[in-house]
Amino acid sequence: MTMIRILTFAALLPCTVPVFGGTVFPNSLWVGGQGMSILENVDQSGNVLRSLTLPGTTEAKGIGVDPAHNRIYVHEGNNSVPTIVTYDLTTLSQLSSTPYSAPFLADLTFDGSSLWGASPTGPGNTQFLYRIDPLTGNTLQTLSLGTFAGGSVEGVASDGSGFWVSFEINGGGGVIQHFALDGTAGSSFNVFGPLVNIPVGVGYDPTNNTLWVGALGVVEHYTTGGALLGSFAIPSNVYAQGVEFEGTAPEPGTFLLAGIALLSCIAAPQVRRKRRQGSPAA
Repeated sequence: MTMIRILTFAALLPCTVPVFGGTVFPNSLWVGGQGMSILENVDQSGNVLRSLTLPGTTEAKGIGVDPAHNRIYVHEGNNSVPTIVTYDLTTLSQLSSTPYSAPFLADLTFDGSSLWGASPTGPGNTQFLYRIDPLTGNTLQTLSLGTFAGGSVEGVASDGSGFWVSFEINGGGGVIQHFALDGTAGSSFNVFGPLVNIPVGVGYDPTNNTLWVGALGVVEHYTTGGALLGSFAIPSNVYAQGVEFEGTAPEPGTFLLAGIALLSCIAAPQVRRKRRQGSPAA
């Protein structure tokens, strides 16, 4: 009887099966950057799962992923007018392309409701994050991170309580530091070393509270305390300026709703057929 009730209820629903973002390759990474005109979706060992070819000599300077709305935002550099381009996360088809009003940005991140960009071009040694409307390109908020002498902000990743930011140190090496939503500085740790490499893109993995840090020819995996967990290689001439974690599969309840929607496509014709068969003859 329970199944009959479900089928009857499903038959009343529109016959559409929703596509949920973030479910193509759950818990994967997106990597792009300087020297790379292809945006790659990779597993946590660096194996390429799918890729998005960017137009011309465009490079993915930053990436923000919004699985809930099935969107991936890409800061496409090397254009005469820097833009934020929105793609469908499932099909990878382009949805919009918008010039932005903030100073030139580096990495991007999506915090669940807003898109943020890190800008290494603040006055003096002051570093900033900008909250941006991806549809209009307008700056909605400016967040000062204070000064960082001898280097600049490059990467940014939202963890829900604030941002993990990478600072490049002139001469090599860098710092990964946490900032609260009001810009208050928190814990930090050093990566690489002088004349070794510099951190650029940063991605946050909420499944285990870890960080993925992009650099020249490599993406490294760290705890938020700075312990190195592993790494994988990328082309040696590529700075991974855009690194972002895609996210997990939907909750079980989401799959239940998808299943009911699928049942509506199966049950509706059967219910309509039975109704026609049971109708009195004219």
